[in-house]
Amino acid sequence: MPFRHLVLEGEVDSRAWYVVLTKNQVASPTTLTLGYKASVVVAPEASRLILSINNQTVFDSPITASDQTGKLSAELPANLLKAGPNLVRLQVVQRHRTDCTINSTYELRTEIDSVATAFHFASSAAARLSRVEDLAATAPDANGLTHLRIIAPSLGAKASANPILRFAQAASILIGMPNLDVLVTDRTGDSIEPGTVTAVIGTVEEVRPLLRTVPKDADSRPIVTFVDDPALGPSTLLVSGPDAASVSKAVDAVGALVDRPRGNIRDMLDTSRWFAPNPPLLLRESHVRFANLGVPTQEFAGRRFRTEFQIGLPSDFYSVSAGEATLLLDAAYSGEVLPGSHLDIYVNGNIAATTPLRTSGGEILRHLPIRIPMTHFRPGPNRVTFEAQLFTTMDSQCAAGPTKGNNRFALFDSSEFVMPDYARIAQQPNLAALQGTAFPYNGAVDPVALVVSRYDSPVMSATATLLARMALAAGRLINIDPDAPSLDDRHALFVAPAPDIPEQVPALLNLDEQLRTGWKPHNDEPILPSAADGNPPGPTPATLPVAATEPADTQETFDRWRDTLKAEGGGWRGNVSSFQDWLQRTFQVSSQTLRFLPSRDVAFHPSRDTSAMIAQGPSPSGNKTWTLLTAPSTRELRAGVNTFTSSPQWFQLSGRLATYNTRLAEVQIQPVTTSSLTATQPLSFTNLRLIAANWLSENLLAFAFLLFAACLLLGLATALLLSRIGRRISQ
Repeated sequence: MPFRHLVLEGEVDSRAWYVVLTKNQVASPTTLTLGYKASVVVAPEASRLILSINNQTVFDSPITASDQTGKLSAELPANLLKAGPNLVRLQVVQRHRTDCTINSTYELRTEIDSVATAFHFASSAAARLSRVEDLAATAPDANGLTHLRIIAPSLGAKASANPILRFAQAASILIGMPNLDVLVTDRTGDSIEPGTVTAVIGTVEEVRPLLRTVPKDADSRPIVTFVDDPALGPSTLLVSGPDAASVSKAVDAVGALVDRPRGNIRDMLDTSRWFAPNPPLLLRESHVRFANLGVPTQEFAGRRFRTEFQIGLPSDFYSVSAGEATLLLDAAYSGEVLPGSHLDIYVNGNIAATTPLRTSGGEILRHLPIRIPMTHFRPGPNRVTFEAQLFTTMDSQCAAGPTKGNNRFALFDSSEFVMPDYARIAQQPNLAALQGTAFPYNGAVDPVALVVSRYDSPVMSATATLLARMALAAGRLINIDPDAPSLDDRHALFVAPAPDIPEQVPALLNLDEQLRTGWKPHNDEPILPSAADGNPPGPTPATLPVAATEPADTQETFDRWRDTLKAEGGGWRGNVSSFQDWLQRTFQVSSQTLRFLPSRDVAFHPSRDTSAMIAQGPSPSGNKTWTLLTAPSTRELRAGVNTFTSSPQWFQLSGRLATYNTRLAEVQIQPVTTSSLTATQPLSFTNLRLIAANWLSENLLAFAFLLFAACLLLGLATALLLSRIGRRISQ
């Protein structure tokens, strides 16, 4: 499974993704095992766990494992699996043992055990990879992490950086996994972790001491082939040739399998290895049926229905403050559903729209429009969740046990998601565009300048991991240049520990100049796991708050602070702050929108708990974008990039910079206050109007001033016109 934890929640839930298998694996007799554990409140007599492969059911079992991990096993039919992608879908139907309220549905959980859930192949040949394309069959380990180990004997030389990093990007697209750890080293190592593919890159003379046997063809031409080596293991990928130019040609041959030419626009984004189906890329006004988004017609007899789908947006999407998408809903609900029930829409985990059901006696909804503000949409894949909360008299009486009777709700696959025309212009800096589509590096005409502090294993591993994740988001290789003569008018990527950051970079990215010397390594503290690895850990003893020796009276302390602030003029500021809070709660208006022009970003200095940072800003010319990956030390740089590039942390990146807080085990975002807009589309009147609408929505005082000026001009023009109309009567 491509994730450490997969939890299916609520009364109905499902998740689908593709597993790629080789010809050797498909030819082998195969057993599938599945491990799971459910919460104790799940009623086994009315709850089921269903697993299907290529739309054929393999398991359909009652959910009975609440006190210990349950295990299911089945031998798969000979023709069920196929070489290449295989669609795996997990579904649950869950009911509560004792409670019958909507709140109780949030207690229903079934967690899939990633260690016990696997394909087991009887043939030893199933472990062999024979073609470069078979890299897509690389399985993740029990934590959902896939490992790419690149052994490069010439590591340390600048000339070897380009082929190593190009291969890492090509392998990332071939493997297609959301959590890829790239290790670049010049040593063979002692052991191979599960979920690891090993590649050896170098000239034939460089790789000969590492391998027991080197194919003879490597002495005369570029080769890309799998070899079995006693030290490095079976199916080690060898990328070699007689000289450095031949090695580069061999790497380019691997890249040609997955690279996308410039100007070739995708019609969908590739998320199939962790969320299927792939989201369509909506570049303009679009109508997409639920059937094409992987949402089938469904009937439901419970209390809280939930389903989700994805849509993709380009890197120059610029309509978060203006415009609305629409969901045209085809659905029905029965007469037992009470008024006050409602339909909720979530975008990327944020509530976006709510529609009440007001009709008694049931209703068939035909293309009911539900308007969705585009506030929470972003470049790249966007997850939209549809939820129906259904209140009934039967549930209010709460007859204990699972629901009985007819279906209460039906959702039809003829429903449509409608994306309107939206503003298209690039906003920089914008880490959301970096994580979504690797913008602006995905479409750079000139090679991206790469500046690394050194070419050793930790820094090169961090660089390769970041570029590999960017290439997967871009759907193409990022063309890099480690020898760029000038950086002023080039897109650039910097990877370095804080002491080695070039002097001019902090000021350009609005970072504190003391960052290079004042950000101390956490040598005495472990790098904590990300939140995706389980519950966030609590504070360490060094960060626990120290209690006061004598507890203060709360009301007394409050009164003293109030009197002090009033004496200093703070009472007025307190009233303003309360007014701002009210505006935010009532109208979603904040101090950022109540501004005449954007304010300047304040120089940022990381806290003691920050272990890594990604920051973005303009180049000295102002026309290009610079991105910096840094940490206090090379050790934390390596750990930090693994955190940032793993799912779901990668999809949280936004704003002008992101940091990882080890104490809270979370990614923290610094929003953009000063940004520039770069045209990516022809500046048609329609696009300019949409751009202006979004900009004015972000800057309400500027809009109010323009509106006032327009009214003033209209009044003056009207007065001037009226002064010239009619006859003057002299007295």
